[in-house]
Amino acid sequence: LQGMVGGAGAPSTPARTTKWLSDDELKRAVNLQLDEVEPFRKLFEQCAGVGQPVLHGTAAVAFFSRSGLPKDVLKRVWETSDRERKGHLTRSEFVLAARLVALAQVGMRATVEQLMAYKQTFPVPKFELPENIYTDDFDITEAEKAIKHEYDANTGEWRRTLINVIIERAPFAEGAMRSAFHMRDLTASGEESHFVAKMAKAGATQAVQYFDDVKMQTEARKWAGEFNAKGVPKRVDFISAYVMELADRPNRPICGVERFVPGEYVKYNNNWNWSDERRNTPQAFSHFTWEASGHTLLVCDIQGVADMYTDPQIHSIDNKGYGQGNLGLRGITTFVDSHTCNHICRFLKLPAKRSKQQHQQGTIVQIPQAMPNNANGTRAGGGGTVQINNQIQKVRLELQGQFDQRIQRMEAQAAHILQQKLQAQRESLARHGNEEKMAIEHDRRVLEMERKRLEEERAKWLQEERRKLAAQMDVKYEAERLRLSREAMGEVLLEDRLLQQHQEEERMRKQQHQAHQQQQQQQQ
Repeated sequence: LQGMVGGAGAPSTPARTTKWLSDDELKRAVNLQLDEVEPFRKLFEQCAGVGQPVLHGTAAVAFFSRSGLPKDVLKRVWETSDRERKGHLTRSEFVLAARLVALAQVGMRATVEQLMAYKQTFPVPKFELPENIYTDDFDITEAEKAIKHEYDANTGEWRRTLINVIIERAPFAEGAMRSAFHMRDLTASGEESHFVAKMAKAGATQAVQYFDDVKMQTEARKWAGEFNAKGVPKRVDFISAYVMELADRPNRPICGVERFVPGEYVKYNNNWNWSDERRNTPQAFSHFTWEASGHTLLVCDIQGVADMYTDPQIHSIDNKGYGQGNLGLRGITTFVDSHTCNHICRFLKLPAKRSKQQHQQGTIVQIPQAMPNNANGTRAGGGGTVQINNQIQKVRLELQGQFDQRIQRMEAQAAHILQQKLQAQRESLARHGNEEKMAIEHDRRVLEMERKRLEEERAKWLQEERRKLAAQMDVKYEAERLRLSREAMGEVLLEDRLLQQHQEEERMRKQQHQAHQQQQQQQQ
């Protein structure tokens, strides 16, 4: 072993009779350092026995099988290391075999060329498994490099790590927009290494959405910790997730990754007004996040295996961030109004909420009361003004929702364009140097100007829509007031009023729909 260090003499081996690695080539490939001599000596004695000059094939098979590598990989390692096909390894050949095993364990090909091209600190080979434990066909040579992007909910920052993973070629589940693949993280072991990679089908999901989803799940996990700290009967958690960039694949695709959790997948509530009241803990958790955040956000769309949740949705009061599913104040109000407190809510001393949905039956038309004998005609119940106000509020909410969704799509498109441009500029910068930085800065300024222009267009559009809405509501309010006056005088029967009101509402909806289409055409 010492003969392989630096430029010392070659190790003592039988004379070569075939065209395998020479002693000098072996020394350059292994590149053994002084501080590695003693660990490799102990490893060789552990395998071959104290005082043994060579490692025989039977003992080598039993020892190297503890590396967890497939048999075909170990076969190639043996063929490369046994330079003269003599059926045993010298100490120096054993070091070569151990080096190749270490490369294969970190996801690289176990070849001499790869070994000689390796410029980093050599990984340490691991022989930790019991003998003959390898029984599956999990081929570690299919590993690929990936960049793991993790979100820190405490600092609000992203950090990245270079890892090696193996992703199965065929998905085990598919949805309308994504496919799910089993994945192994080679930096972990056992059940901790089993993950699920969710990859978008062609053009179905933008890269920025993966980052929004992981951010939401990580922040929801922080709220789960605060919920558990209250001593609730059943603890909850969210599956750890991160964004992964497949560095070895063309165009470096992005996918979402989360830990694999076996069991039955159940949905407990959505991001609007539905919840499964058979479970108290998920509903109480959503209510808790609204109160604990100081009425700034609400975590909903709870689903998962038992109380291990995944894929949540967060509504924020400012309607910023958290993807297209963030419905802002509308989503929060609708969810809270549909929530009925349970014994977990009372245990947490949350403000009592009782669902209002059972009382919401659409627009209520008040029937006129019977008149005294000395009165004639039909008297309106006074509900016309209230009804008009309700309609005005409803139209405002619909327009605001449409406007918010349009702005979210525009912001998502701008973020996607920005990410693509920055990625292209990073690659160009690596090739051409500092002069590309000026081009990047120029593109950033252009994007900033585009963002400001979109903001100005949004403000103008909103102002114009508000003006139109106010004018329409004034006309409708005056018409309705006159009609109600005539109705009070007995000129219109109640059935005719209801029919005309329905026709008027239908006409208004058509006008609003036409105005909305014209606005879209103008913006396009």
